[in-house]
Amino acid sequence: MDTDLVGRQGRRAEDRRMRQRQHDRAAAKKVLKHPNDQWVIPPDGNAAFVAAMEDVLEVYHCLPDPTCPLLCLDETSKQLIKKTHAPIPARPGRPARTDYEYERNGTANIFMLFAPLEGWRYVEVTDRHATVDYAHLLRSVSDRWFPAD
Repeated sequence: MDTDLVGRQGRRAEDRRMRQRQHDRAAAKKVLKHPNDQWVIPPDGNAAFVAAMEDVLEVYHCLPDPTCPLLCLDETSKQLIKKTHAPIPARPGRPARTDYEYERNGTANIFMLFAPLEGWRYVEVTDRHATVDYAHLLRSVSDRWFPAD
């Protein structure tokens, strides 16, 4: 075999590898060029804020009082989506692929109740974000889960 041909093929392969490394390095610089770090910006009254937060956190260290239970309530709204295309399953050497398109399928409201001192939690999902749903949930809290004896 011609040694000159083998040498040229080796140099071409090395050139391709070098260009690929340079391309990867340039792409990495683009990604790292403008990092977007997120920080908690302290409020102006920092000492007063910290003192108030410590008071709130101290509540979680209290002993449970059956006459006055500690109950946390949060709610959020979530968009319901429906896939428009079936995902393509994984094959050897190729990961599964899922299309990013979706069809909007309404919303749901989620209530989360949590009693940390009792080790109790409850989630309720409603079709809408309405005052009536909130009132029904509070009625269930007072009548069903934490009734006044």
